Amino acid sequence: MSLENTVRLDRDLPLDSKIDPRGSLEYQHVLQDRAPTPYEQLLSRETADFVVKLICLLEPRNQYIIRARFGLNGEERLTLDDISLRLGLCKERVRQLENESLRELHTVCCEEAAFEELMGAPPSPTAKLAAPRARHSSNGSTGTPPEKRRRATHLRIVKK
Repeated sequence: MSLENTVRLDRDLPLDSKIDPRGSLEYQHVLQDRAPTPYEQLLSRETADFVVKLICLLEPRNQYIIRARFGLNGEERLTLDDISLRLGLCKERVRQLENESLRELHTVCCEEAAFEELMGAPPSPTAKLAAPRARHSSNGSTGTPPEKRRRATHLRIVKK
């Protein structure tokens, strides 16, 4: 490559510069903008706020487990072994608590989405994250035990 070509590659090009010989294609039509749109930024922020509110519904120990497992609040993700050592529990018990917490969060999300739909409110973008997927048993009830359902109905999330 000649010095002239190298210098030409080093300079900035306007986005409306023509790429093809016919002059019909411009850089702005080819280059992809990787920056999130304002809607994507808002949705991301709303989702993060929603997740924080959800996690606050859990017991403190379970909050810690979920935050540590998923690396929330800017912390590093921890393994079941790491968490079990910090809490003085066996690895299997930490796994059980994690799964129990995730099921509880899922139940609250599903009930929140169903409540919004029932009240005729337009579903929030974050409610779509956990669309109801409850399994129905032969008697028509969901797979969630009654005591969990009762508890979760009192855990309504207040949205701004």
